[in-house]
Amino acid sequence: MMPKASQVALVAGPVIALIVAMLDWPDAKIAATAAAGAWMVIWWITEAVPLAATALLPIALLPAAGAFSAKAIAVQYINPIVFLFIGGFLLALAMQRWGLHERLALEVLHLLGRFQAVGLIVGTGAVSWFLSMWISNTATTMMMTPILIAVLAGLSASAPRAASKLAAPLLLTAA
Repeated sequence: MMPKASQVALVAGPVIALIVAMLDWPDAKIAATAAAGAWMVIWWITEAVPLAATALLPIALLPAAGAFSAKAIAVQYINPIVFLFIGGFLLALAMQRWGLHERLALEVLHLLGRFQAVGLIVGTGAVSWFLSMWISNTATTMMMTPILIAVLAGLSASAPRAASKLAAPLLLTAA
């Protein structure tokens, strides 16, 4: 059974969208787009519906409102940049599945000085740079963050003060 807050959010999305659509807008397309955006924001914030399903709302809502054709909306989902991200995420997942990201990170850390601050920062930056040559920066960050959190957890067990000082610089090398 769905929690009460999710049930309220499930209903609140369309209700707020109707209210937004009824406001005084200069154009019907603007009204429909703003209403769809309001609906999506409520569902995204509350996660009443899975995020991926919420992201598909414009495909149904905007053509139904007569604001845009289904083709005009669908083209935005088939943008080459979207496929670049999907490819990068799939490559990142494959690297994580086979542990290549850990082996790569450990080898660089070994070469540049285990747990010495400068070596650690330069090493993680080098790994991020190397991976960013082939996959998107977003996918690189997604892949490097768990590695860096594991490195910081291991470091905090032996040197908690050093780990707290290195946390921000290390995580920024993956950004």
